[in-house]
Amino acid sequence: SKTKKMLTYDSSHSVSDITDIHHHKYLTSSQLLHLQLKDSEIRIHFLTQLTIILSYLSSPSATLPTPETPDPTASEEKAKTNASSAATKQIMELEKRTQQLLRQTPPSGESHWKTLQWILKERESIWRNWKKN
Repeated sequence: SKTKKMLTYDSSHSVSDITDIHHHKYLTSSQLLHLQLKDSEIRIHFLTQLTIILSYLSSPSATLPTPETPDPTASEEKAKTNASSAATKQIMELEKRTQQLLRQTPPSGESHWKTLQWILKERESIWRNWKKN
């Protein structure tokens, strides 16, 4: 396995120390995914990527999919609203579960979660505002 140095951030968002990170070879068979997720480093990478995707999907700029065959008795606008509401609820449930799993992941799940939240909330909103102007 390869070793890399990684900077970690404390609650004031400043560099606090350097830790060793070991990157393992990824297994390509989907049947081995359960084994990969037992590795805390791979689990953190997976949950981080999922958190980023869910953050985007819950942002106002994201367009959620609507059903291709809406209920013929309901208006098209009502069907879109219901589908969007259901998708939003599913995203919120996934975000909550992802947060719980990430915070419980050793060795530093809680601090990783706090850093990730800071990046997604503060930095991402600053970037979006900059991009608009």
